[in-house]
Amino acid sequence: MAIIYSYPQISTVSPDDRLIITDVSNPENATRNITVQQLSNAISTIQYPNRYLLNGLVNNIASAAAGYDYMEWVSNVTPDTQIPLMRTGTQPLELESIMWVWCGDAALNIGVGEQVAFSIGSIPDGANAQIGNFVAINSLFSLTNADNGTFASGEITFPVGTIVIGKHTNIAVVGLETGSVTPNDGELAITLQFKST
Repeated sequence: MAIIYSYPQISTVSPDDRLIITDVSNPENATRNITVQQLSNAISTIQYPNRYLLNGLVNNIASAAAGYDYMEWVSNVTPDTQIPLMRTGTQPLELESIMWVWCGDAALNIGVGEQVAFSIGSIPDGANAQIGNFVAINSLFSLTNADNGTFASGEITFPVGTIVIGKHTNIAVVGLETGSVTPNDGELAITLQFKST
């Protein structure tokens, strides 16, 4: 049998041209052939999820009125009672992981029993983007006394199917402060990794 690279190359590929393939489901007689069109059809039906990174900042953490902090996706909103939103597209998204890092001049000061607990949620279409209309979907992470005195950073990977967000959903990331976390003049950078479902 000739070495495969010793065969002459083809100048034009036709859908009816044949390829040699190994059928792993039949180990006793695995060598088979397939047309270029059949291979193309098989590849096009395999779904590879698109992945998206969405970045944002919680500006001046733990400084918002009524103890809520809002992640700003692309810019801030006014007035400060409004929650910044990001709208999903034409397909559902699954949150795979979340990463965060504290970007303040000074380390965090979080006493025992104090925290900022972040969750992801939505605001219904046609509703004012205020905390009273926020519907939590799932908890994300918390900055706690364990982060006291640090420039906190972290990452959480969620089990498959834990957080799925439907298409055309107005999403928000909201932090709820307990106690008096300081300093209030730094930012918490957050990155969410989604995949299409």
